[in-house]
Amino acid sequence: MLGICAGMQLQAVFAGGTIGRSRAGEHGYLPIRVHDSSDLLRGLPPETVVFHDHDDEVVVVPPGFRVLASSADCAVQAIADPMRRWWGTQFHPEEFRPEDPAGEQVLRTFFALAA
Repeated sequence: MLGICAGMQLQAVFAGGTIGRSRAGEHGYLPIRVHDSSDLLRGLPPETVVFHDHDDEVVVVPPGFRVLASSADCAVQAIADPMRRWWGTQFHPEEFRPEDPAGEQVLRTFFALAA
């Protein structure tokens, strides 16, 4: 399962985490820092630009999840619990453009993981 934005937040709450208001919302194409490229974010550079549109965020990561990426204003941009086969992104990988193709790569990677 891939939770995108509020979908990732719902995953986190269901698994025992919490969400809250971000100190600063993120909107538009902005960078994230990749901390773990072992699965969902594999092949992405350490810093890449993706599309954001959120004012809330995961503030307590549930047990068993790894944080895969963060940004300057959001500590949890992507999470994974491969044992559950759950991945999530706070950013929107379905929004991408030729100059910022990382979202498309994330979706393709998810489809490969889900197969």
